[in-house]
Amino acid sequence: MTEIEAFARYRKRAGFTEKYQTTNRHHITLHSFRSYFFTRARRIHDTDVAHALVGHIRYLDILQRKHRGSF
Repeated sequence: MTEIEAFARYRKRAGFTEKYQTTNRHHITLHSFRSYFFTRARRIHDTDVAHALVGHIRYLDILQRKHRGSF
């Protein structure tokens, strides 16, 4: 099962099935959910940490260098 299929299943279980009438797309998509998570994480943590949490590889390397330098 792909992550998109898994997300669709979880979205249905959670009851977030509303769609826009004009496009027939869901209000909550994998992209919008990920974007919301990133925004919330960035408000609480450093921006580099938020990028690492959503899986941006470049930021994982930056974060590792920051931690190595602080010990």
